[in-house]
Amino acid sequence: MPTPTASVIPASHREVPQTPAPPLLSGPPSISGPPSSSGPPSISGPPSIESLAVMDASPTAVDGPSMVGDASTADSTPEQMFASLLQKLSVAPEGESEAARAARMIKLRHLQVLAGDVDAALSNLGETDGVSGDQKEYLRHQLMGLWTLVDPSGHPVPERRMSVAAGEIQNAARYASAASDQLTLSNLSFCTVIEAFGITKRFKNYRFKSGDQVLLYCEIDNFSSDRDGDGYVTHFVGSYDVFDAGDRKVSTSVLPADRQSTPRYLRDRYTAYKLNLPDGLEPGRYRLRLTIEDVGAKKYGQTEVEFQIIP
Repeated sequence: MPTPTASVIPASHREVPQTPAPPLLSGPPSISGPPSSSGPPSISGPPSIESLAVMDASPTAVDGPSMVGDASTADSTPEQMFASLLQKLSVAPEGESEAARAARMIKLRHLQVLAGDVDAALSNLGETDGVSGDQKEYLRHQLMGLWTLVDPSGHPVPERRMSVAAGEIQNAARYASAASDQLTLSNLSFCTVIEAFGITKRFKNYRFKSGDQVLLYCEIDNFSSDRDGDGYVTHFVGSYDVFDAGDRKVSTSVLPADRQSTPRYLRDRYTAYKLNLPDGLEPGRYRLRLTIEDVGAKKYGQTEVEFQIIP
């Protein structure tokens, strides 16, 4: 069976003529998808709170657990309660696992921000948290976004605070995506025209003749984008397999590399290929499985689409 051919489609010409066999109709577009701030000085807290509540677990209780407030809790200020909780979270329990330590440190840093000590929350970030690289930058921006909302010296207009916090949260989401362990592929489709992200014209139904030419469109999430001079680079390589109705692999093809350099960081990324379906396919139902690798981050993603071969 001849090897199917494929090519990455330049953005300037992502269109393929329709063949008479499958009726074509335009379908609806499918759209899938920094600065440190000084806070108030650290809070020096009182002795730790012995108990916040007493739970009555007596088997004779009929009205549920009762809550009895501790006298010291009732007399404590919010600052004293924060200090007590921070003191407790600062001490590692005996036999603490790495995962438990990472979770405790994340709680501690967020609590430090809420208590007003953003400098402590950002100090030595990653060195004691078990995170580095993109995970560390995610945590930094997440904490700064939270601090923007609670900073007592921040902008008095809540909407303005939200505007600044939104930038931090967007940066946090960017680093969280890069730190994830796999790509997310979505909206894999056969198209006649691809104009831009989420703006495509799909085949009315995926009924083709063996060897027909199509455009393959797929949206990508959780990808990495590396700095390259004054811009950002994304780099993907891919392949696809075709399976028949009996789940037998009938064709495999390697796709050309898709490398793009842009002046700004891309939040939305898709890939598109012009390819010919394999020759010699018998009439019947098939599925195409697309595999994409993020070359920079060394992670993969897969997705599938079904189609039919007609006589």
